[in-house]
Amino acid sequence: MLNTAVKASNYLRFAPEKLEDLEDFVREFFESLPSVPIVCISLLEGDYANLIGETLLLPSFVPAWMLLSRLNGVGQPISMLLPVDCIPEEVQFKSVEEWQCPWGYSVVDNVAPVFKQLLKENFLSSTMTNTSADAKINNINWWSQRSSLNDCLNKFLKSMEDSWLGPWACLLLGELSDVDSVSKMVKELINELELHCEVEANVSLLTAILGGSKSIADAEACISQFLLYKGYFGRGACCGKERLRVFSTACTKKISIPENVYKVIVEMVDQVAEPADREPVILVLDSDVQHTISGSCNLSLQSWFCTIILP
Repeated sequence: MLNTAVKASNYLRFAPEKLEDLEDFVREFFESLPSVPIVCISLLEGDYANLIGETLLLPSFVPAWMLLSRLNGVGQPISMLLPVDCIPEEVQFKSVEEWQCPWGYSVVDNVAPVFKQLLKENFLSSTMTNTSADAKINNINWWSQRSSLNDCLNKFLKSMEDSWLGPWACLLLGELSDVDSVSKMVKELINELELHCEVEANVSLLTAILGGSKSIADAEACISQFLLYKGYFGRGACCGKERLRVFSTACTKKISIPENVYKVIVEMVDQVAEPADREPVILVLDSDVQHTISGSCNLSLQSWFCTIILP
């Protein structure tokens, strides 16, 4: 027991007693991180969302914010806030049976209420019982319901990614295994940005953009937002100047990406042919995000598993 307690204490981090020691404490923390990127995702609502709006001196007009961080022991940290709007309920389910949710309440229930309904339908369909007389008909109905649930889940996840992350989904991907080509392009991009835009570039952020963007349009959107918000804020499809006064001033500006910067973007995106070989990432999720991830995996895997074992 004592050995276990000693081992556990080695993983604890205690804040320094003196303020002048804080800089060394923070530096040692980042130096102790692994070289593998650690992606941290938290959903902030209520007082946290209000505090963000008050800090910006403008109301946020969104129910929640996503705090997305990307850290490792060898590069600059990335920490970005993205607005989270409600995912519309496009499908109405007909079941009226009772179902006990495995958690009480989370921010996901507020911004994505359809997700809990999907889990309910998944649970009810998995507990259906058949009699020998109507087994064939029930099996047909069951597969039809499973297919419909999978379609709804795919649409929900696609809407969530487009709305909340938008082009910044690149921050969730591992780094390309071919690091040399990416490093060369990032150096060119930094030179062009410093020459034409006079910005201080975050190497880690630009590496993630060039190496992870799915299209030229996504990479261009990320670079434009980087120039607008200096890497502190991002926008998915849910955020526009007519929706968020937080960004209204910035959104009215027309950011023109220099031609040489655009050429680097096009050249790099064209080189990355998906599926590309990528290094792993470590995901650190808060409890609200864990509910969404685990529930989505369970729903999808159950259908896949049943495909294997059922006649």
